[in-house]
This record gives sequence, C-alpha cells and structure tokens, in this order.
Amino acid sequence: MECLNKRFEISTQRNTLAEKNKLLEEQRKEINDSILYAQHIQFSMLPQNNVLNEIFADSFVFYRPRNVVRGDFYWAFKDADYFIFMVADCTGHGVPGAFMSMLGFSAHNEIVGSGGLRKADDVLNGMQDTILHTLNKAVNSNMRDGMDAALLIINKKTNALQYAGANIPFILFRGEEQIIIKPVRNSIGLYVNEKPFESKDFQLIKGDKIYLASNGYQSQFGGPKNHLPKRQATVAYSPTSTTCPCGNNAKY
Repeated sequence: MECLNKRFEISTQRNTLAEKNKLLEEQRKEINDSILYAQHIQFSMLPQNNVLNEIFADSFVFYRPRNVVRGDFYWAFKDADYFIFMVADCTGHGVPGAFMSMLGFSAHNEIVGSGGLRKADDVLNGMQDTILHTLNKAVNSNMRDGMDAALLIINKKTNALQYAGANIPFILFRGEEQIIIKPVRNSIGLYVNEKPFESKDFQLIKGDKIYLASNGYQSQFGGPKNHLPKRQATVAYSPTSTTCPCGNNAKY
C-alpha cells in the first residue's frame, strides 16, 4: 500500500509539473510573440533603403541590434530644401531602449515635420525639452533617461551642412584627411551639468564622405586580439558630381 501511495504521489507531482511547464511555455510564447510584433512595429518606423537611396545617392547602413527590440535607431526626413538625418542611441537595451526610441521617433517627427525646425541645434534642444516634459522629470531626479544622437541637416541646393551632436561625433573624410567633429558632451535628457547643444556648419565638397555611428559597433570585442575596435560607421553620405542628391545646382 505504501508503495502504491508513493507511486500515486509521484504521478500527481509529475502531472502538476507538466501542467506548470505547459503554462510557462504558453506564457513564454505569448511574451515572445508580443516582442516579435513590437520588433515589426519598430522596424517599420525606420527609413527603408529605397527612401535612404532617394536622399543619399551613395550610402550604406549597418544595423544589427543585439536584442529583438533595441534602443539604437536612425531617422530621415526630406522636404523641398533640406535632407535631415539622425543616428541615436537610447539609454537601456532591449525593451527599455525600444520605448525610448519610440519617444525619439515621435519627438523628431513633431519637431522637424510639424514644427518645421531647420537648425540642428534647435532640433536637439527641442528634443531635450520634449523628453524632459514627456518623462515629467524633476531637477533632483536620479534617473538618467535619454539618448545620445548625431543630427545632420544638408541644404539640397548648396550642400551646406549643419551638425549637432549629443555624445556622438561625425567623421568627415576629405581626400586622405580624416576630421572628427566632436559633439557636446551631454546626452538628450536629464543629466548633471546639462549644456545647450550647438550647431556646427560645413560646406561639403566633391568627394567628401561623412560617417555617423552609435557606440554599439565599437563596443563589440573581436579581431585577432579580441580588442574593442575604434569608432566605426553605420551610415555614410558621399556627394559626387553624378550621385550627389543635391543635383546639378550643387556647388563644390
């Protein structure tokens, strides 16, 4: 009898465990399905390659997130006079970073699209105000939510470029010369010793190449010695006499 009781007890425990495992698997699948759908929504908000090719005739994007949803994103806009492009790296990885990136998308669409701002420093300072307002940050908050970003505004007719950066520089190759234009050492959001963002102006000439990157690529160990690489590019723009998106009115 005792042996039968033990067998019954083991069988009951086995069935209970199987039911719990089934429930956990159903919950895991539901969560994964939700995250995958969130990935679809987030990816659909990124500029597609055909849109980028319309803006930048010679360009590439290297975008390989670590998580299913991510905090790094890039954003593009064009109107009759300007091309505007941004690379951003939000605080947090995975789901927290993805939420912040959605805020970044929304804020830029409002500031640049609806608001019509066309000065790089005004756009980032506007982003600063929007994020602080949206997150209801108090001055004494210990939270450090926000994003690093690099913003380019290019005049289609003159190839004049404005750059404003929040912890993300841009790299300009002019012939054999490499020029690193440094950003303001401050993120967009609430941080200690906040500084206003500044715009830097440049005149692009034939053959110039510009690279923007978040720190995601350079933060990966690799290579023969398994070292961290130097800052690499995720987006490039290269105006030429035949492929420059500014057309025949471009001046070099």
